[in-house]
Amino acid sequence: MIARLFALLLALPLTAEAEEMQFDFACLGNAVEGCYVIAKGQIVADTPQKFTAFMQRESPEGNKVLLESHGGSLAAGVTLGRMFRAREMHTVVGSGAPVIAREGFPDPAICASACAYAFLGGQTRTLPQGSQLGFHRFFIPGTRIDEASAQSLSGELISYIVAMGVDARVFSLASTKGEDEMHYVSTEEAEAYELITPYGYQAFFLEPYGKGVVAASKRKTRTEAYDLVVQMTAFCKKGEARLLFHAPQHGLGHARPEDLILTHDGQRTVVPASRSKIRVTKDGAYIETRLSPAQASSVASATKLGTAYQFPRVVGGSYGTYFELSDMDRSMLRAAFRLCL
Repeated sequence: MIARLFALLLALPLTAEAEEMQFDFACLGNAVEGCYVIAKGQIVADTPQKFTAFMQRESPEGNKVLLESHGGSLAAGVTLGRMFRAREMHTVVGSGAPVIAREGFPDPAICASACAYAFLGGQTRTLPQGSQLGFHRFFIPGTRIDEASAQSLSGELISYIVAMGVDARVFSLASTKGEDEMHYVSTEEAEAYELITPYGYQAFFLEPYGKGVVAASKRKTRTEAYDLVVQMTAFCKKGEARLLFHAPQHGLGHARPEDLILTHDGQRTVVPASRSKIRVTKDGAYIETRLSPAQASSVASATKLGTAYQFPRVVGGSYGTYFELSDMDRSMLRAAFRLCL
């Protein structure tokens, strides 16, 4: 019975005005991080097969897929989501029209119903400002699903949601809506139910180090192309304040140090390359930079802090971080620099 219902779900017809999902590929410039697979249109029974054929034929660069669709086949959407996860793709709700036209970044778009379940398959997921992600109760036109079958189908969907690393409570958002109603998630819901992948770094923590402490912050998500730092550590050594950046995957084996660009609350400071060194081990690359007292003070008092080494793209590009520092973060950074300032 469940297999038959999923077969029906797979075969849901297109709405009159919708076109089947098509796939395209486009890049902004020659940077792989600006490349997108563009998926637009109604999800139908053979959409997953068309996606596989497209990927084999085009071998697109990067791992981002832009989704713009009002839905279609739920089962095909789930299958598409599993394919995204198998390829470790980054799903983004957005329109690829400006990218294809080389006019700019993706525009906001809607990804709803079956598309929302495909979106969940992303290894990382982004819902840009202005874009909408919508859920509603699953149904099959002209077919009444008995309670036992509905429960089994619900179990299948919840298992998929959990396997994708999303809070199972998101299923309740869909279940509370009727066949013709859509619940578009708020930013708060998207974060609370882990529908989107948090970006940036965690709160700083302290660990003992010599006669003082170190303050460190770890990345919330995995690295991406040209965004390779997983941890920044602040500490004192030989009377100087220092920052240490760890990049497990890198191209810095024979690279020479570069300037470190510090941005703190709108101010920009350059730390010369001569004050940095690179150490490469089996655990990755470590870039350590010595700060002046004024620079250390600026770091420890900032509310918004950015760091970036301007390495050539061939060795990984800009190894950098960005923090929105809380009062506690600043207290920890001051504690780490206490013996230097």
